[in-house]
Amino acid sequence: MDIRGLGYVGFESPDPKQWLEFATGVIGMMPARSIPGESAIAPGQEPPSGGSGLAPDGTAFLKMDERRWRVAVHPGETAGLRYVGFEVTGIVAFERAIAELEERGTAVTHCSEEEAQQRSVQGLAAFADPSGNRIELFHGPVSDFKFVSPVGVKRFVTGELGLGHLALFVSDMEATLDFLIRTLGFDLSDFVRFGPGLSIQFLRCSPRHHTIAVARIGDICGLHHLMLEVEDVDEVGQALERAEAAGIPITATLGRHRNDNMLSFYMRSPAGFDVEIGCDGMHVGDGWIAREMCEADVWGHKGLTPDAMQAAGDEIDPEPEGR
Repeated sequence: MDIRGLGYVGFESPDPKQWLEFATGVIGMMPARSIPGESAIAPGQEPPSGGSGLAPDGTAFLKMDERRWRVAVHPGETAGLRYVGFEVTGIVAFERAIAELEERGTAVTHCSEEEAQQRSVQGLAAFADPSGNRIELFHGPVSDFKFVSPVGVKRFVTGELGLGHLALFVSDMEATLDFLIRTLGFDLSDFVRFGPGLSIQFLRCSPRHHTIAVARIGDICGLHHLMLEVEDVDEVGQALERAEAAGIPITATLGRHRNDNMLSFYMRSPAGFDVEIGCDGMHVGDGWIAREMCEADVWGHKGLTPDAMQAAGDEIDPEPEGR
């Protein structure tokens, strides 16, 4: 299967507007200029949403590059991951991927044209991973360009690398790795052991060192963090200052990871999971050899420990909806 990157993510939160304010005022993302279902923007005209990024049902759509949106936050009683969208190159790759999934016994939902429009894509299919998370494959994303950060972020590092990476807690590491590697076609970049049966594994589908990290630290499933990459250390530092000024909890101090070279910090988002803001992420190619890392960081990242991750995981709703 030829997945090219993480295309979009959807979360749930009791207060999407609060997440919108956090994303625009602290992270530096932009409210979507138009939302799914709206027509193309004509010169001198505004769509019904008026560039607010808010849909009639209260969903907040956020933009970080030329794509119409990359992050959606839907109203929900609890906070957490709702869906993950992975991109393929076109309809032939899309149809081939669906056939491969079904050949391996994965139940695939062939989504309607209306459902595809709600994701701002041309074609959409959905299925569940071993933890019950809703995974979506798509092709033909909508682009509307003209990204301007409200707080002056020059650019987010996306393009062929996808929007960033996700780190997930899983309770069955063997089934998860089998699914990601043998079914979805990800490659293992490296891993860190915490103890017997406990580890974090880093997997890639693009030149980005990893698009998915999966951690087993107990019998919990859910989202630990979303990583977004900016251009340089000054952008990281400015984001850290905005977070501190807004009173956002810093869950891991500024530091540099050993495995992917990312210089970053972590902060707690209004939806409970963490957001990592970083720069200098490593790119790897087909000749990369997977390795076990004996240390997670070169320096810093105080607060990012297995115990702290366990504590964060204990707050997660243990039963994903398979949304």
